Amino acid sequence: MEQQNTLSQEQQIVELLGIIQQQKETINSLKQDLKDLCAEVRKFLFCEEFSFGTKSAQETKKTFNALMKNAKKSIELFDSYVDSYALSLLEGKSKDVPLRIYTSSLSKITQKDIDNYIEKNGKLEVIFNDGPMDESLVFDDEYFYCLSGRLLFAGQKPFRMTQIHTNWRKDLIRNYKTEQ
Repeated sequence: MEQQNTLSQEQQIVELLGIIQQQKETINSLKQDLKDLCAEVRKFLFCEEFSFGTKSAQETKKTFNALMKNAKKSIELFDSYVDSYALSLLEGKSKDVPLRIYTSSLSKITQKDIDNYIEKNGKLEVIFNDGPMDESLVFDDEYFYCLSGRLLFAGQKPFRMTQIHTNWRKDLIRNYKTEQ
C-alpha cells in the first residue's frame, strides 16, 4: 500500500512537472507573440529612425544636409532653443524650399545668423514663441520627425530622430502653427 502511495505521488509529481513544462512553453510562445506584435505596432507608428550618437560635427552636418534634400515644398523646425550650429545642420535644402523655425526668444540665433543663412541657403522665417513646444522637424507638411532633444545637441550628445505616422502628433503641430 505504501509503495502504491509512493508511486501515485511520483506519478502526480511527474504529471505536475509535465503541466508546468507545458505552461512554460505557452508563456514563452505568448512572449514571442507579444514581441512580434510590438514590432508590428512599432512599424506602423514609426517608419524611419536616425541615431546620431556622438558623431563628429562634420558627420552630423553631412547626414542632416542629405536629409534636407528630401524636402520639396517646405521644412519646419519646432525647437525651443536654436543657435548657429543648429542652423548649420539645416543647410542642405534647396534654395527654393522655405525653412520656417518656431523657437523661443531665448534662442541664441542672431539677425546676422539669419541673414547669413538666407544669403547662402535661401528662404528662412524665424517665429519666436515662448509657449511650450516639442522638438520636431517637418518636411513638406507630410513627413514628421520627433527629435529626442534640441537640434543643437545633434552630434554632441546621443541624439535620435524618429519619423512618426500618428495623426495626433501631426494635429498637435498643425494646431500649434494656427495659434501663431
